[in-house]
Amino acid sequence: MPDDSPEMLRLREARDAYADDVKKAERDLQRAQNRLESARLKLAVADDMVSKVQKDAEVNVAAFKGMGKYANSSPMPAILDIINTHAGIDGMTANDIKEILINEGFTKIKHIGVTTHVVADRLQKKGLIEVRTTKDGKRFFKTTQPEKSPVTVAA
Repeated sequence: MPDDSPEMLRLREARDAYADDVKKAERDLQRAQNRLESARLKLAVADDMVSKVQKDAEVNVAAFKGMGKYANSSPMPAILDIINTHAGIDGMTANDIKEILINEGFTKIKHIGVTTHVVADRLQKKGLIEVRTTKDGKRFFKTTQPEKSPVTVAA
């Protein structure tokens, strides 16, 4: 078949059209691979950020739920133990007690702040702690007799 024949021209045109289609498909494939790599990189960065935020959140709240010094104890012995072991000369606030309870695995009660005040009033009536209230209403709890504490923390 001669190179100038009409059949050869049509074959070359068809072949050139296919070659153009291949080049276009290769460009499209390269763009798609670049977009895929970009998306994978963004996903990896997002996963890393989520992991860091979760890790920080877990550290700030009870790191190991159900584990810790007060994980299996009742509120009264746990709060008494915290006051006996952590309250200084000036005492400690309900928020201080709440933070220690949470960090040490106490998860039995939803509203620990309210429970702290109720339990502290009961401990004060028993003569185990002193409750001091400032002019602005802030309450501080401190021990009166740490060595004579009849309530112990369940292990």
